[in-house]
Amino acid sequence: MKKINLFLANLLIKIAIVICCLMIAFLLFITIHSTISSRYYDKLILNKQGAFEYSPHAQEPLISYSEYKDGKNLNIYFNRITFASKARYMFFPLLKLFLVLLILLEFNKILLSIKTYSSFFVNNSKYCKRIGIYLMLILACTLISDIIGIKVSMNFPDGAIINTSHFFYINNYLTTLLFLSMAFILSAIFKEGERLRIENELTV
Repeated sequence: MKKINLFLANLLIKIAIVICCLMIAFLLFITIHSTISSRYYDKLILNKQGAFEYSPHAQEPLISYSEYKDGKNLNIYFNRITFASKARYMFFPLLKLFLVLLILLEFNKILLSIKTYSSFFVNNSKYCKRIGIYLMLILACTLISDIIGIKVSMNFPDGAIINTSHFFYINNYLTTLLFLSMAFILSAIFKEGERLRIENELTV
C-alpha cells in the first residue's frame, strides 16, 4: 500500500511540474507572439478581474482612439496592448508560477527521502522551510499586485495611447496562509523527528 501511495504521489507531483512548466511557456509564448502576430489575438481580451478571456463574440477592435473614446466598446484587447504593458501584466503571474514550480521541486525532494525510508532526514526540515519561504513570496506578490494594480497601455493605429489601471481582486490569502502555516509546522516536526532519531541511535 505504501508503494502504491508513493507512486501516485510521485506521479501527481511530476504531472504538476509538467503543467506548471507548460503554463510558464504558454504565458511567455503569447506575450511574445501576440506582439509579433497580433492578428491572431483579436478575440482575446482582459476582463474586469484582470484575467484572460477568449470571447468569440467580442466586437472587433476599433480602428482609432477617437472611436474607442466615443464608443461603448471599452474592452481591453490583448493585441492592442503595448509590449511593455504585457511584460508588466505577465510579471507577477510568471513569478508566482516559478515559485510554485520551486515548491513542487521541494515536495519532490521530500518524497524521494520518504521513498528511501528516511522520513526524518534532516534536510526535510529545510525543504519545508523553503516551501514556507516560497509561499511567503507568493503571498507578497499577490498583495503587491492587488495594491498597485496593473497599468495597461493600449496602442491604436493612429498613434494614440490610452492608459487604463486594471486591478486584481483580493483573494486566496487564507488558502496561502493555511499552506504557509502547514509548511512551517511540518518543518518543526521533521526537525524534532530528526533530533529524536539521533538521540535514539546514540542511546542504542
